[in-house]
Amino acid sequence: MNTERKFPIGPVPEWDESFDKTAAILRITSFPTELEQLLRGIVPEDYSLTYRTDSWTIQQVVHHLADSHINAYLRLKWGLTENHPD
Repeated sequence: MNTERKFPIGPVPEWDESFDKTAAILRITSFPTELEQLLRGIVPEDYSLTYRTDSWTIQQVVHHLADSHINAYLRLKWGLTENHPD
């Protein structure tokens, strides 16, 4: 079994200290439309394709992105509405 870290291809990126809240909100709000445009024209048979050997299928990636996006939205909303987010 290969134990090298893959993110999704290559090493995990370093944390960027210059966090821009406005850019993060824009990215989260524009993501569903960008994903929909990216998937436009994909036929059902394509959803079982993978982007590299032993990777997730397109369908698995899309479901993961939806789950991750919902969690990011909820965490951001929670952080913006808490008096002392920890």
